[in-house]
Parts: sequence; C-alpha cells; structure tokens
Amino acid sequence: MKSFVEKLLELNQKDIYPLHMPGHKRRMTLPNPYSIDITEIDGYDNLHAPEGMIKELEDRVSSMYDENHEFIDKSYVLVNGSTCGILAAISSVTGYGDKVLMARNSHKSAYNALCIRGLDAEYLYPENIEELQMNAAISTEEVMGVIKRNRDKKYSAVYVTSPTYEGIVSDVRALADIAHKYNMPLIVDEAHGAHFGLAEGFPDTAIRKGADIVIQSIHKTLMGMTQTALLHVSKDAVDKKRVDAERLEYFLRVYQSSSPSYVLMASVDECVSALGEKIQREKIFGEYSKRIEDIHKQSRKWKDIHFFEPDRNCNVDKNKVFEYDSGKLVIYSESNVLSGKQIYNILRDKYGLQPEMSLGRYCLAMTSCMDSEEGFNRLVNALGEIDRFAISGVCCKVMENKACGQRRMEKKYTIAQAFEMKKSVSELSEGMIAGDYGYVYPPGIPFIVPGEIVTKEIICDIINADASGYEVHGVVFKDGVPYMKVTDA
Repeated sequence: MKSFVEKLLELNQKDIYPLHMPGHKRRMTLPNPYSIDITEIDGYDNLHAPEGMIKELEDRVSSMYDENHEFIDKSYVLVNGSTCGILAAISSVTGYGDKVLMARNSHKSAYNALCIRGLDAEYLYPENIEELQMNAAISTEEVMGVIKRNRDKKYSAVYVTSPTYEGIVSDVRALADIAHKYNMPLIVDEAHGAHFGLAEGFPDTAIRKGADIVIQSIHKTLMGMTQTALLHVSKDAVDKKRVDAERLEYFLRVYQSSSPSYVLMASVDECVSALGEKIQREKIFGEYSKRIEDIHKQSRKWKDIHFFEPDRNCNVDKNKVFEYDSGKLVIYSESNVLSGKQIYNILRDKYGLQPEMSLGRYCLAMTSCMDSEEGFNRLVNALGEIDRFAISGVCCKVMENKACGQRRMEKKYTIAQAFEMKKSVSELSEGMIAGDYGYVYPPGIPFIVPGEIVTKEIICDIINADASGYEVHGVVFKDGVPYMKVTDA
C-alpha cells in the first residue's frame, strides 16, 4: 500500500494541472515542515493572545487590505479555515435562540452555527441564473421583503455569501445599509474573494463596502496552505458596538485549535510577504489579469463551449449579478450537447486538467494569481478541441437538467430542534421532516437541512443528482431509491 506522501507526490508526477483550490497551485515553497513545526514556546507568540510575531503578522494583513488604516479595526489569522471564522462570527453577534437572516445558499458551516447556538434562521433566497440554474446575488428586495413580512420579529444579524462559489458578487454596500438601518451587523462569507480589494480588475472587498465582519479563505484564491483563512472586523462595527471584539475573540478561541499550526501560520506569512508590497502585488495581479483577459478573448471564438460572462450575456438580468469575478471560469455548452459533468470528465481524463467541480450544466475551473501561462494555454487548447467536438454532430443533446437553483423550502423545526429529535433512516417521501443535511460537495450548499419538509421536487433533485454521477452526502441509495435520516415526529 502506498503512503499518503507517495500518493500525493504521484499526483505531481502525473502532470495533472490544478484548476482547483488551493490557490498556490503547488508552486509555493516552505522548508521541511517538520523543521518549523513548533508549539507556543518562549519568543514565538500565541495565536490566542498575540503580542509578538503573530500580532505583527495580523497587523500586516490589515495593512495589505487597508493601507491607510481607514476601515479595518482588526484582522485575525485563522488556521481552522473559514469554517472557524464563520462559526465565531455568527456566535459572537447572537444570543442563544436568537433569530437571524441568513442566505439559503450558505456553506454548511453556517448551518452548523445555527445548530450550535440554537438559532432560528429566516432564509434569504438568492437570485437564479436560469440559463445555468446557478445561484446568483442576494437582492435588496429579497432582504426587505423578508423584513417587511416579519415586522414583529427582531433579528440579531444578517449573513450572506459573496462571492458565490461561481464568483457572483452581491451589492454588499446596499445590504449593509439595510442591515444597519435595522441595527443588525452584516457578516459576509467572502471565502472565495480573498483576492478582492488587492488589485484593479477584481471586485472590492466587502470589508471596505460596509460589512461588519468578513471571512476570507486565503487558501482558495491566494497562496496560503489549505485551512488558512482571515477574519476582518470593521472600525465602524466596533465603534458603533454592532460587534463586541472581546466576545468575537472568545469564540475564536472556542472554535480554533488550542494547538495552532505554525506551519500554516508560516504559509500565511509567505502569502502576505509576497503580496504585502503594492508594487509587487500590482505586478503579480497585472500578469494574472492579462491571462484572464486573454482566455476570455479566446473563448469568444468558440461556437458552443463558453464561459459565463454576465457583462456580455444579454440573457442575464444585471440585477442578479452586481459584480463578477472573471477569474472563476464557469464553462458550459450552449447547445447542451455536453453536461457540466461531461466537460469536467473530459478535461480531467483526456487533457490532464483537474477542475474544481461541476454542477448541472456547468463545470468550474478555479484560477488564481499563481496559475502559470502554460496552465492557461493547456486549458485554452483543451476547450478549443472540446468545442470542435461539440459542434461536430458526434454527440447528442444531453438530458435536460431539471434542477432549479436554490429551492424555497418550508421549515417545521429549527436545525437545533431537529438535531435533538429522535430519527430513523427511511425511504424519502413527501411530507417527511429531514433529520440530516443533504448536499453535493463541492459546493457544500445543502438542498435540504434538518427541520425542513421533504417535497417531491427535492426528492427528484436528489435522484437526478445521483443519476448524473454526483455523490449526494447525507443520502443513501438502495436500488436507486433515496433513504435519509428523518425525524420521528
């Protein structure tokens, strides 16, 4: 049996190019990790009470995003991923059993926060890109609609994901204005936007646009190692007491390891060192932007294979996409002769290009400032050949994708209530109450959560996902029939 190290090294030897996270694309270097793997010994600071080298690193992080110290009160280095930042952020601004407004296309870690804190969420549903059945922005109309329909309820916070996994950005400034008008802090999961605000050509970071707490995964789109992330708190949030910094730091100690990895913190330092100087940062991102621009120009020559480009697509309602990260390459067949899963498989199996994920009609290739020109060229050549194959008439139109983005669900119990109830594994049928999460990973956004009522449409979505070759977490199939934990009540 091969060891983990042997299998991981074998991946590099196979010349499979990573069009997926982590954003360092295996092109950064550190010394032998064992030689720098220490604990909190004298002179090397403590992540949970930083006063020395870790505090200096966190100050440099703040300066990287906020050079003139105008809007960030404090930045925190995270070694348990954005997950711990999301858990701490939600916990810090809520009391046990509070009500919150939360985007329904949130990552599963946000739902875990609801469960742990016993929170009752009123969900905000994202807009939908019908052409691709892809989640889009959270609109101000959606937020105001929920607030007006529930005038008798008091919400403790608003939580949204921006950008989405696919790079769609919401109007954070407008969302912040609404949240603050109703005395609520706005938390933004910006895990896929750690590069925002660092250079021209990309959307600005949510922390500059009025969000109170912003969480970023620097391992997703920058150079940090997997599990490295950042959390920023705005000056305005602290000054106006929407966020209690001491309470936030308490929950960061709760959700982060008591033995934080100095290897991971060293990779954060390497990332900040590479991007901390504005001149160097502009050079790195200038080259990256040029590659993105070039590959988009090349794609416009293709007849059937396209990238999602909301600024150029007349069919996309501009209200659904406030801004877009063009470094996220959402690839699809216009004629639908190839599904997203088929494009994914062809790129991986025939061309040695490993995409991040596929879902329904599209396949997602994640790029970063660490991608090489050779990697971009390989993708251009591969997609050009796939395009010629798609229009050759050899392949037939695939079965119509029947998914419809994020379905609106009816909730009978909160997640925490459902978690405590007795459950059994049963064949899914309409009217049952889910006792577990059901989701495809990636992206890890549940199509049903504990406490929600099972519908015929959700059962069809689950069956279709399985039939399309996706692993549906939380669901077991027996002879093609889906079984899931449901509440006994």
